[in-house]
Amino acid sequence: MSMRKIANAPGALGTAEDVAPQFRVYRSIEQALERGAAVPKVADQLPNGLYAIFLACWAVLVGVFVTVFTGNPEAFFNVGIAFFTGVMFFGLPLVMSRVGKNARPTAPGLVDFLRGEFATLTGPISGFEALIQVILVPACLSLGAIAIAYIIHEDYLEVLARVAH
Repeated sequence: MSMRKIANAPGALGTAEDVAPQFRVYRSIEQALERGAAVPKVADQLPNGLYAIFLACWAVLVGVFVTVFTGNPEAFFNVGIAFFTGVMFFGLPLVMSRVGKNARPTAPGLVDFLRGEFATLTGPISGFEALIQVILVPACLSLGAIAIAYIIHEDYLEVLARVAH
């Protein structure tokens, strides 16, 4: 028996005032599902260029790690493990999205996407705002890794200068 039938059964659970607090979460979930049904699939809305920018941000982060930890075999081994884990993390959804499809839905181009709107559960946002939301975390992590790599490099140069004198 579905939750709706139980909730709507006359006198089954008491008066409406007694039952209302118990089903508030159920109603909000139901409303979210109804709104979600009206929103198109994300994969159909995002252009391939956005995925490329996203992956490029992660590639910069991995590149910084490879550059910084090349001299330390143990650390470089860990970077290699993280790299292959990342390949599986990003590659598996890509492969699975291509399985069993004859025709891939056409997504808008990157320029059209940035000029247009993107539908979310809380309402539409501009394409540029969607781009920022997608790349914010990997871009900030990459910038932070570059800053840390620069600090490590400068410290290393300072240590070399002390040893030389």
